Amino acid sequence: MAVVVSRWFGGVLLGAGGLVRAYGGTASACLHAADRQPIISYAVLSVTCAFADEARIRTGVGAFTAALAETNGFTAEGVQLQIKVPCERLDDVIRMITDVSRGQAKVQKSPV
Repeated sequence: MAVVVSRWFGGVLLGAGGLVRAYGGTASACLHAADRQPIISYAVLSVTCAFADEARIRTGVGAFTAALAETNGFTAEGVQLQIKVPCERLDDVIRMITDVSRGQAKVQKSPV
């Protein structure tokens, strides 16, 4: 996060200490008023699954605050999917994919 404080008056009436207090106070007020968002670490799962399992995996992914990043294509083996998953839910999503595909899907993970 960055805070920018602009000064419109060019004088030095406040002095160096007064300017520092004015800028610091303004920056502090901005930071206190700002919305806070949690920092979430993600991992990307590369999943190769059968055509029959694709719809069930897509549906299951939505329950985990995960997102289907892209479909890489169709091969003779099935569909290749890229799924962006919060790291804290990674094991749950992999378990869901394994259950839905009856252990047939190939899952590889890599950090984002």
